[in-house]
Amino acid sequence: MDRLIAWRNSSAVGGADLPPFTWEEWSVFGVVLAISVGIGIFFGCFGSKNKSNEEYLLGGRRMNPIPVALSLLCSYVSSITLLGTPVEIYYYGSQLSMVLLAYIPLTLSLAFIYVPIYFQLQYTSIFEYLEERFHRYVRIFLSFVNIIYGIFFMSLVVYAPSLALELVIGIDYRIMVAVVFIVCIFYSSIGGFKAVLWTDSLQAVIMVVSMAVVVIVGTNNVGGVSEVWRRAENTDRINFFKFDVDPRTRHTFWTAVVGGYFQWLPMYANQAQIQRYVSLPNMRAVYIALLINLVGLFFLMGMTYFAGLVIFATYIDCDPRNSGRIQAADQILPLFVVETLQDYKGLPGLFVAGITCAGLSTVSSGVNALAASVVEDYVKKWWPGLPDSKLALVSKGISAISGVVAFGFVFIAESMGNIFSAATSLFGIFGGPSFGTFVCGMMFPQANTQGVTLGMIVSFGFMTFLGVGQTVYNNQGKLPVQSLSLNATCPEIEGSDYQSWDPAWVPWKEKGDDVVTQLFTISPLWYPCYGIILAIVSGFFFSLLASKVSKRNLNPPMNTKLFLPVALVFWKWAFPSEVYRLMKPSKEELDRDPKFWENWVAQSSSTNPLADSKTSLSLSNEGHYLNSKTPSIIESEKSIKEKN
Repeated sequence: MDRLIAWRNSSAVGGADLPPFTWEEWSVFGVVLAISVGIGIFFGCFGSKNKSNEEYLLGGRRMNPIPVALSLLCSYVSSITLLGTPVEIYYYGSQLSMVLLAYIPLTLSLAFIYVPIYFQLQYTSIFEYLEERFHRYVRIFLSFVNIIYGIFFMSLVVYAPSLALELVIGIDYRIMVAVVFIVCIFYSSIGGFKAVLWTDSLQAVIMVVSMAVVVIVGTNNVGGVSEVWRRAENTDRINFFKFDVDPRTRHTFWTAVVGGYFQWLPMYANQAQIQRYVSLPNMRAVYIALLINLVGLFFLMGMTYFAGLVIFATYIDCDPRNSGRIQAADQILPLFVVETLQDYKGLPGLFVAGITCAGLSTVSSGVNALAASVVEDYVKKWWPGLPDSKLALVSKGISAISGVVAFGFVFIAESMGNIFSAATSLFGIFGGPSFGTFVCGMMFPQANTQGVTLGMIVSFGFMTFLGVGQTVYNNQGKLPVQSLSLNATCPEIEGSDYQSWDPAWVPWKEKGDDVVTQLFTISPLWYPCYGIILAIVSGFFFSLLASKVSKRNLNPPMNTKLFLPVALVFWKWAFPSEVYRLMKPSKEELDRDPKFWENWVAQSSSTNPLADSKTSLSLSNEGHYLNSKTPSIIESEKSIKEKN
């Protein structure tokens, strides 16, 4: 331990003279890792021991909403969010904090539109929806895309805290990456879903407490909230309502609220999060979990945004990057924490633990989600007769393997530049088009396999071009600088000759960049939004085109349980003939609308072959048709026979 501390003091990163990482810090950090491992051992070796695959992947579908809510909170409020968000506020001002407004419609959309569909269907893998709605090939393709994205994202969120640890502790980031992955793979693979949820709960508390300590101590050192606000306001960093409609402007009211909504929505409706919703016993528990998560988002993210202002107020006269004290913008928060908390023994270790917990929670959720996807989408199809107990063992093995593969991808993550922009771009490339494909199937009865496949190709292709292009241009320094002015004169450092840096003297919009540069300048916060909209619009358009060319319905009648209830109400009101031509009622829909079946039989008998079949008037065990004939159905049968 003493050797590590001595090595750190002799090799300060970027020239920053950092206080030593003492045994108190190591103790706090070590205890957090030990508890995480202990939780995994408990759920892996005691209790039910995850003997069934459902127990391993979903906790037996009887989880408590409180740990589920905490897990929802910290699974995608990752180390990237905690490290990258304050940096965005530091450089670009407070406008990004308006994302807080997007959390309300986000929660309402999840509670009343998207989650009820998945909860009713009770899928283990959300990609089962795509096979039931379209075709198995669509399911396999998007499942594979999700696996690739999950591995990349996990590597990125581990690389981020390792960077922080390298600055704070002084240990090479490769060593810390290995430690984080080993701990995470161990407790996630042996403990399963329950271990992931309960470690997430612990880690969520540590994340909140560590960020609160940093903000409170930092604010007090500056002189209070009013002084933080005054310094930010005097340098034009208080800008909540910038209504610039130019999509190239990095942060505006629209990018924060609209772009933020579309950024967070796919995060909370992906494989990892849907597993959490369906692990609950009923929808009431889902509502409770979402409400707790909403409160947690406001609290944790609110502190993260304010931390950016506190950091700026601290370094208002001596920007640490331009003065050479650090090498990368992502190291600003770790530097601030070490210098701010140096007089409080153990608290720097708490911060390191908080950042590490953010990475651990995301990776543990990721490996569990990848295990669910691989087992349900591939293993069960290849070996359909595999016993449930064997599937649980396979899931454990896949969890471990996916963690090892993600570890290898860390060395690609380090070449992606600013972690906040890299993560947002990566999510726009993969998450936006994937979610848009689901929504296209849930909203439009006309959507078919051929159409959504072409829509996916167009959406993935364009977003990949946009995301990769921006990363390359950014690394080459070709993108315009939009950050606000910074002071690096550092008057408190004797003999310093640093210069202030103010890019605003040449407005970036007036530099006359070429068309390609302007395209790659589009704010990454818009990427998920563009990916979703492009997948929906192109998927719907190509579906109509494919149906027109073939002059027939390319998919079998769609079960109404696969459709968004809000969209179904609209289609029944505006285009009832389309509903009865392209859909068949589920038992749940018949409970809501008893006349649906009668109208479906009457209006689709000439175009839908199922309507002329006796089997169309009986429900299968899966709930696709009626279990018994109601009086209205019997009357419908009689009227059809009389007409014939």
